[in-house]
Parts: sequence; C-alpha cells; structure tokens
Amino acid sequence: MNSIVMDPPEAVAAAAGTPRAKPRRRWLKRLGYVALALAGLALISHFVWVGSGDNQWKLAREHDGIKVYTRKAPGAALLQVRGETRLKSRLAPMVDLLENVSNCSDAYCYDAAVIDRVPSVPNHFASYVTYKFKMPGLAPRQYVLFVQHAQDPVSKEMTLSLTAAPNRVPRDPCCVRVTHLNNFWTFVPHADGALDVSLTQDTDLGGLPYPMANLGLIESTDLFMKMLPELMAKDKFRNVQVDGVLEATQGNP
Repeated sequence: MNSIVMDPPEAVAAAAGTPRAKPRRRWLKRLGYVALALAGLALISHFVWVGSGDNQWKLAREHDGIKVYTRKAPGAALLQVRGETRLKSRLAPMVDLLENVSNCSDAYCYDAAVIDRVPSVPNHFASYVTYKFKMPGLAPRQYVLFVQHAQDPVSKEMTLSLTAAPNRVPRDPCCVRVTHLNNFWTFVPHADGALDVSLTQDTDLGGLPYPMANLGLIESTDLFMKMLPELMAKDKFRNVQVDGVLEATQGNP
C-alpha cells in the first residue's frame, strides 16, 4: 500500500503562492496609489489657490455689527483680512490700548517693552516695541514692531500702523520671530461718541500651513472686533488721556 505524505503547512502555503501575503501586498499597493493621488491633488490645489485671486475685498462674515473681509492677491498663499465695527468710545483709550505696553495682558501677550521712541512731527507718534505672545499648541511668537500713528487735525481721523522690524534686536530663543507683518488700524471718531474702527491684517505668523494661517487671521480679526467694546468699558481706559490725540469734539491744535 502506498503511503500518503502530507506536506507541512509552510510548504503548502509556499506552493500556493503565499495566498495570505498576496492580499496584504495588494492593499499596500492600493494605499500607495491613493497616497500618490492625494499628493497630486494637493499639489494641483496649491497651484490653483496660489494663482487665484482678484485683489478685491470680499465679505467673509457679518454679525453683531462686525464685518470681516478677505482679499486674495494672485501669487500669494496668505489672505489679507480686514475687520470693521462701530462702538461707543473716545479715541484716546483705543490709542492707549494699542501703544501703551503696560496693556500687554489685555491683548493676550505676556511680555512687552518699548525698545526706542522715535522723534516725530506734531500729530504723529513713533516707537519700536517688542511683544511676546503665547500660541495655543505652538511655540510662542515674538513681534518686534515699528509703531506709528498720524492724525488729521481737522477730521480727527487717525491711522495707526504696525510694521515688522525683525532685525531691530537679536533673536530670542524663547520664541519664533515674526518677520512679515504690515497691519494698520483706522479710527474715525464722531461727535455723538461713536468710533468707527477698522483693522487690516497682512501677517505671516511663520511655521503654519497657509490654510490654518488664513483661518487664524480671520478668527483673530473677528475676535479683536468682539473684544473692543468690553475693553473700552474698563475703568483703566474710560478716562485715559493720550498726549497729542484729539477727540472729535476738540478744536484744531
């Protein structure tokens, strides 16, 4: 009688072409194709986004008297963002909030200092300042800025600009130094106590993917507009005076 010799399981699997391994390889290959397709789609989307834009302001959101606009320039990945609102406030408290480094904590920063005050003509102001901000989930950011304001002595309208001056002082290992920032505030005071406020942000925080950075610019601009009425109602700002700043009801200098 002939005996039947059974091959061990390993030999059977090898003879059958390792059926357990083949499905695994097929799935890995499919995942590779999917990853390549997604990478290609992301690359195409990037070039489409960067090449898009008409450099026109468009309303992104509106609520509670606040309007937020965005502007996309062809060739740029980051948006410019502008927020507008009207509140009850004198002009001096708003200027003090933005130029007095002792108000740092009111703007969510944890360290601020004046580096240098720059002589300026009447109705103007200029200084170099540095601010450090905690960024949730990110390394802290440090802003070194040239701050200046100019006021029309007749209309009392004021523009306050902030421009990055990243090489004004040595880099601090504590933080990521913001190298691109060109923001400005516009204030239009009215005799009835109303103040029209506009903030335009052209900022690159550095180290953030631009979809996240663009969303952050929109949200931060909206947040600034929401915060202002509550800040201006604080006792520390209610009666503050700023040298050289004229209110709507004051005469010309």
